[in-house]
Amino acid sequence: MGVNKNWHKQDLLNKHCLVPIDADGTCCDRKIKGRPLDAPDDWEWGRLCQAHLLRWKAHKDLRVGTPIKRCKPYGWTNMTQTERVFFWLSSKNEWILEDEKTGCLLWQGALNFNGYSETSMTDPEGINKTGRVYLRVHRMVYDVMKGGIPEDAVIHHTCGVRHCINPDHLEAVTQSENNAERHRNVRLKRENDHLRAEVERLQKENRRLRDGVEIRTTFSNTGGIVTDS
Repeated sequence: MGVNKNWHKQDLLNKHCLVPIDADGTCCDRKIKGRPLDAPDDWEWGRLCQAHLLRWKAHKDLRVGTPIKRCKPYGWTNMTQTERVFFWLSSKNEWILEDEKTGCLLWQGALNFNGYSETSMTDPEGINKTGRVYLRVHRMVYDVMKGGIPEDAVIHHTCGVRHCINPDHLEAVTQSENNAERHRNVRLKRENDHLRAEVERLQKENRRLRDGVEIRTTFSNTGGIVTDS
């Protein structure tokens, strides 16, 4: 969906995020970051803060009325990778949203440009000038919960959801196996889309034939005289 070219004329140039974060309608009030390009034309919240922008990109849903603040425990900066993983998976916090239908644990933090969960930690080797390194959360979870990542292995999501960090949905595979699985999923999606289009075509054809039979039956019953009903 494209950008609504008239949205900037609708008094939506807000300097702070207007999305409600509780049942009382309290605004988020964070500084704005931008407006998603695929927002509907009847978008009513104006420009978004970074937190709500990431939520929209990940889920295509702002979850209006739901708080977005993710609480960090005391000493978060100095927590090890293992401590962070156990905090995410064991504690009741707003870093993870569980999908009851699929069992996915959906990461509510930052996502990279490919849609994978991402977090930053202190660079122990001091190579990065900023002193921080950015890590993919699902790899951290697999490393801690499954006893390490094999050499030259990539972590594959069996559920197909890139920002899921459920350890039961992660498996270590080779790059070639991961590529083969990706191509298989693309092929299955293409075949599914083709079958769906064929079903819709047959349904339209069936309706057309049924309507034709009804017209012929009516024409026959009236002795060839078409009357207004």
